[in-house]
Amino acid sequence: MGSVHTEIKLEEGWTIIQDGITRLINSFEGIPDQSPFDETFKSMLYRTIVTMCTQVPPNECSKELYDRYESVIKNYLQSKALPAIQEKQHDYVSMLRGYVKRWENHKVTVSWLSHIFSYLDRFFIHQNSLSSLEDVGIGCFRKVVYAAMKVEVKDVVILLINKEREGDEIDRTLLKDVIQVFVDIGGKVNNAQSMEYYVNDFEEAFVLDTAEYYTRKAGNLIGDYMMKAVKQEKDRVSHYLHSSTEEKMKPPYDYSGKLYERYKGVFHDYLTSKVLPAIQEKQDDVSMMQELVKRWDNHKVMVTKLSRYFNYLDRVHIPRKMAIDGLYVPALRDVGFSCFREVVYEKMKVKVRDAVIALINQERQGNEIDKTLVKNVLDIFVEIGKEYGKEDELDCYVNDFETGFLSDMVDYYTRKGSNEIKAAECFQREKDRVSHYLHSSTEKKLLKLMSTAR
Repeated sequence: MGSVHTEIKLEEGWTIIQDGITRLINSFEGIPDQSPFDETFKSMLYRTIVTMCTQVPPNECSKELYDRYESVIKNYLQSKALPAIQEKQHDYVSMLRGYVKRWENHKVTVSWLSHIFSYLDRFFIHQNSLSSLEDVGIGCFRKVVYAAMKVEVKDVVILLINKEREGDEIDRTLLKDVIQVFVDIGGKVNNAQSMEYYVNDFEEAFVLDTAEYYTRKAGNLIGDYMMKAVKQEKDRVSHYLHSSTEEKMKPPYDYSGKLYERYKGVFHDYLTSKVLPAIQEKQDDVSMMQELVKRWDNHKVMVTKLSRYFNYLDRVHIPRKMAIDGLYVPALRDVGFSCFREVVYEKMKVKVRDAVIALINQERQGNEIDKTLVKNVLDIFVEIGKEYGKEDELDCYVNDFETGFLSDMVDYYTRKGSNEIKAAECFQREKDRVSHYLHSSTEKKLLKLMSTAR
């Protein structure tokens, strides 16, 4: 007579499995446990899981065990592993060491649990085309720990690499282990290591930072220094970066193109997210124009400073780019001012023109206005054309303000009637405005209009 198969209910069996997982976790957490996680115990857990997966439905528990396998790993990472790493954030080297330690422990945990739950891999998972136990385990770490820490870890690694570039000693073995996490976390795709996370979450930022670092050092990038820099970056690849990075570590000046695009992106993002909203949120025209003038003045200072900071691009990258491609490449100042024109000026010019004309009409009616503010606003119409490199420097002033101003002036005095105000008196009043805040070129057009009126 054959042996009787003892039925194991889900919660009964899970209590036994949970006890085994707790023993494994305690060994990593340094918590004493009187019951060892030995081969005898692991064999008992394996037999328990096999029994639970081979029982006659509805007592067969494969799906439930597969779901709980993922759940127990996530719970441990959320309650123990991630907090243990985050509590060391005040000391970034200790934080990196904790991060590597938890990853190494996690791989051992997943290895042991995958062995104990291997019956699921061989049958239930295969039959239902589900992710393997190893992939589920790596995925849990990626979703819970890696997602929370990847940006900070990347920033700290790049910080340490820059310290090394400046001559400081760093723990290269630690960096190699940390960077290996970026590689391993991608798992396998078609039996090959996926480099997706290493490239997207670390390598791209590292390569760009390398470009920025050597651009800041651009004045020294000649002769022996250049050769030494190239050798040092290749040396880093061999010590702690992934070998696939080497082909991207060309001499530093080759990153100038990316840095040039980043320079433009900085201005565009700042103007879009900060400057334009700050102007548009003003409730009245005077406050709006005051904010515009302030932001334009700040922008000119920013463009000047950043152009000097990245002057290597003006001196080397842009001339070389034009020579190779045969196309015009704007200088850094032109880029900075064209960004303001595209993001702020083009969206605000009509509203600003109408607000200025409204103030001038108030003055025509005898009201006091802030002439300095009007002059500063009109200077923007003039300066934006000069800085943008227009062939006619007054193009923006003429097309975007003066034409509308003159048309409105004619309408204003037409409404007043020729009997009420003489043309000569009108011309003198408008000429006074030229001396106070309009551009001097407007005077000739005023004279021509008034002569026609006579």
